[in-house]
Amino acid sequence: MFSALSKLVSFIYQPEDEDSNDEEDVDKNEVPANGSSHLTPDAILQKQNSDSYKNLTGKVTHVFEKHGLINGEIYFSFDKVIDNVSVKVGDPVDVVARQQNSCGVWTTDQVSIIQERWDDNDFEGDNDLDVYKNQSEKSSQDGIVGKITRFDGEQGLINDYVSFEVCQLIDDFKPYVGDYVKADYASDGSVMQIANIQPLRCIEKESKITAFQVDHGYIDSEIFFYPEVCVNGYRPRKWDKVVVKAVESAQGKCNWRAVSVKPVNVPLSQSLSAKFLPSPTRQSFVEELTKDKHGIYISGQTDIKNVKFGQEKKLTIWIQNKGTSPQILRKCHIPSETSQFSVGSVKFLQEYSAMMKSGNSLIKDESVTIFPAMSVYVNITFNARAHGHEKQLLVIVFDGFKIGRYLTAEVIDPYMSMVNHTGSYTGTRSEAFNRYKTSSRSAETWRIAGERPSQNSKFAKRKFLPNKLKQYPVPTPLRECIMENDCIEDNYPVLTEEVTFENYTQKFDTLIHLEEIQMEIDIREFDLERVCMRRIGEYLGLKVPGLAEGRPSVLIGDRVMLTDPGDPDGPCYEGCVHELLKDEVLMKFNKTFQDYYTGKDYDVMFTFNRAPVRRCHQSAEFAVQLGENVLFPTVLMPKMSQLRSLSQSATVTPLHTSPSKSQQKRINYYNKSLNVRQRAAVTRILEGQCRPVPYILFGPPGTGKTVTVVESILQILHKIPFSRVLACTPSNSAADLIAERIHESGLVKTTDMVRLNARNRNLEVISECLKPYCLNGDDLDTASHYRIVVCTCVSAGVLYSLGIKAGHFTHVIIDEAGQATEPECLISICLIGDETGQIVLAGDPMQLGAVLRSKYSKEYGLELSLLERLMSRPLYDRNEAIFADHGCYDPLLVTKLVDNYRSHPSILGLPSELFYHGELLVKADHHLTHRLCNWSMLPTKHIPVIFHGVRGTDLREGNSPSWFNPVETVQVIRYLQGILNDPDVKVEPEDIGIITPYRKQVEKIRLLIDKLGMASIKIGSVEEFQGQERQVIIISTVRSSEKMIGFDKKHTLGFLSNPKRFNVAITRAQSLLIIIGNPYVLVQDEYWQSLIQYCIDHGGYTGCSIPGYEGLEEEVEVPNEEGTTSSNISGLGEPG
Repeated sequence: MFSALSKLVSFIYQPEDEDSNDEEDVDKNEVPANGSSHLTPDAILQKQNSDSYKNLTGKVTHVFEKHGLINGEIYFSFDKVIDNVSVKVGDPVDVVARQQNSCGVWTTDQVSIIQERWDDNDFEGDNDLDVYKNQSEKSSQDGIVGKITRFDGEQGLINDYVSFEVCQLIDDFKPYVGDYVKADYASDGSVMQIANIQPLRCIEKESKITAFQVDHGYIDSEIFFYPEVCVNGYRPRKWDKVVVKAVESAQGKCNWRAVSVKPVNVPLSQSLSAKFLPSPTRQSFVEELTKDKHGIYISGQTDIKNVKFGQEKKLTIWIQNKGTSPQILRKCHIPSETSQFSVGSVKFLQEYSAMMKSGNSLIKDESVTIFPAMSVYVNITFNARAHGHEKQLLVIVFDGFKIGRYLTAEVIDPYMSMVNHTGSYTGTRSEAFNRYKTSSRSAETWRIAGERPSQNSKFAKRKFLPNKLKQYPVPTPLRECIMENDCIEDNYPVLTEEVTFENYTQKFDTLIHLEEIQMEIDIREFDLERVCMRRIGEYLGLKVPGLAEGRPSVLIGDRVMLTDPGDPDGPCYEGCVHELLKDEVLMKFNKTFQDYYTGKDYDVMFTFNRAPVRRCHQSAEFAVQLGENVLFPTVLMPKMSQLRSLSQSATVTPLHTSPSKSQQKRINYYNKSLNVRQRAAVTRILEGQCRPVPYILFGPPGTGKTVTVVESILQILHKIPFSRVLACTPSNSAADLIAERIHESGLVKTTDMVRLNARNRNLEVISECLKPYCLNGDDLDTASHYRIVVCTCVSAGVLYSLGIKAGHFTHVIIDEAGQATEPECLISICLIGDETGQIVLAGDPMQLGAVLRSKYSKEYGLELSLLERLMSRPLYDRNEAIFADHGCYDPLLVTKLVDNYRSHPSILGLPSELFYHGELLVKADHHLTHRLCNWSMLPTKHIPVIFHGVRGTDLREGNSPSWFNPVETVQVIRYLQGILNDPDVKVEPEDIGIITPYRKQVEKIRLLIDKLGMASIKIGSVEEFQGQERQVIIISTVRSSEKMIGFDKKHTLGFLSNPKRFNVAITRAQSLLIIIGNPYVLVQDEYWQSLIQYCIDHGGYTGCSIPGYEGLEEEVEVPNEEGTTSSNISGLGEPG
């Protein structure tokens, strides 16, 4: 029954857009538990006339005692098999199937086993492979989850087709129609049976009887019970306090059925500590320094131009006294300690020798007196040791004043010719905006819809009719405000207001609309003009430049619009994307257009799926029902521990205390390697005393946050029998990681957990171990009843279509919560809905948040995650005085993990000080983190952190707005070669990661790696590496525009000015961290300043000179020591 993933996915993600014909939910009458109903003769006749038939070929996927399934979804009984032939799993069959109504289950009228034909021999291997796959898939399933649909006291049915007998039930479980159950598979080889049928969820709680009649009653208005379940002859009365044990069951409006009721008496009850470099932009001082003065003139070439790496060049600087007074020259020097320039001796020409001997010039204490009309010169040597641009200040010191000149050189590398620059940048942002502006104001053209993709057309009809998701269109005045560049604050003052409970929905609706407007503008950048398509089988294929690098981002199910450039008033043809190739999309249009297309040119406009945006609007609208103490908590009222059902003596843990040792001993932790704080976090989540106020698991880099989340989910599953967990993440990869970790624990079955995937997700990227947990079928109701549901935050929105009640999920756990916008988090949080549910946010507010496009949505608050906003509230404040023994946070609300299992101490030291109050502790494997401490290219042994200063050039090309830096590209390759070619370190390519903030730099580095025949290396943006780790991380910062220094660090640094991006980048490395960048640019940002200073202090700096003018205003009276860059005054010579 789990053989076709498309069943569930196609149901869950039926397209929801402006053109969909979603029907409203019909008004359903309650059906008695025995399943009886009343139909009139006309209704029966109509039902018979609505039967649908089809012939098909398939395979037997499941065989039970007296029936089976074909293709995992068509029911058949053995008496329908022609000639009473014995069937087994894998048998190919011809089927005549019948569906009794548009939403009914398919059953068979006739099944015929396909006998092997001689002309099929060529495909025998393929058939065997298919059978093997089916058997493998079957064997990977532990059992079945479903609902009792029939039971007569001895025999029954699950989901209308799986039969069982009383002997297959566990313990004393007596099922009723409507009970949700799970069962294990058992097989004797050819016949599949089920065993160990048990309730899906159980609950035990103290509550009140809210209604009672002669033959049934209700507890808390949500638990249905019959009088016979009352123990010891107890006669129930309204408002009696009782202890009730119940199982999950669909009983009218109730979701629980009591199995035991007994009476009871209930007792009451960032500071930065790193040093900074001085500012490099003391403009007035530099301007004064570089002026000629007191009759002294400095001349000569100061730019060496291009020098090949490893070569040496010289230049000469002339110093001439054109005044009327002699001047005493003390020295010539370069302040920088790491300069590639060196200053030779001060010399004078041969014709001045007589003057010197006759006493007209004074040489004393290694200084020289330059008389009027006299000239001296200095030879400067440049030794090319670092790639890129070199710029140094030569300071010539006289008695009473100084004169300076900048010396420049460009170090080139043969590899740089391989980094192609295809032309000047011709941006298209304004064009995209103009296209959007024009199209948004033009009259709506008539549209001819295309054929939408479906993974399996058999499941086009949905078993359930979902509640319709509203459209939430962008308001026209807001769109006009953006297009006309009006002052948005005047028109929408709510944007400037601090978010409150009263303006919550209005503000987030506006922010989401602003983000959508920018998405609409950005997608217009990729419009294509006068292009044609080619026919590829049943599809029309369109070449899309930039598709491979995600520009534009196109997914299966997206729509592409075609218009005839010669007919502006003609129709707009909608194409639906069915397949994605490397640089081509395969689409289907209206059948007439599809069949008669002959290669004509059309203009192309891309669109994006609005469903995620609409889900965010829906959550912002519904969120206020959660209450002010969830969205804006101000006071904590601790509740009874949820573990009380395990120990009647459990009491409320006092505020501001950690779980006692006895409490932690009572929990058998499945992961024995958890540290003290991880165990404390698991205990707090299990107890849930802060409900409904969200609990925060603060997990800095490498501290085992996901491990703690997984342990918490497993403990909830096994310790709280009535629980149901919704585990969400912002991305599919993070959701897969949680599901894989849960699977690897060996503590869950396929009947415990389901992994929901979006309809347009490529199933090939899902790991084999997860596929059995991906529920195949169109019964979303069954999927929602699993004990653990894992999905993305946006995908959780589809569960709203069931109209499930508040409290359906007892726990909502969001991992990487800092990477999601607040409305995205609320999509899943709103499924809690009452004060008994627990919300857990796991993440790091100091790491990257959601990726946003609109500058307005960023500026006015959408970039601030729910996790970070809550952490800034007084209730969650860090308080070292009160909570010193609990990580400085209230232990009922926050647990901060501090044991780092990733990085070398030298790599961890700076981010710990900058972002985590210096609290992170090194707990990583010493052998792993110290294996590169003796690498030959380290400036200082045992310090595996390098900042390599490079003064390159950042460039753009073509219509791509992305930057690249050829000099840094070459330096990255040089370090790669040094690592991979060193036999002493033995680092594999997969252990290296290259981080750069610009897509074009990624492309250039990858191109050079390919040209040099090097192994494939993971290269990506900071966002792509968040949550990952590598033994070696190389960071290329790219930006190098020194002309913009002092103007605006955001214009100069771009993405690099984000401290969260900085934090993520420098915390990915385990054994070696290499940063390549221009210190003259990066030093403008306080965090990059700290990194540069940290590397200088620890001997990790190399490359170009260090920015700064230390000592320029001080006179140096002592002679220079050997090896410095200062000059010596010497005798005769000629300019070099």
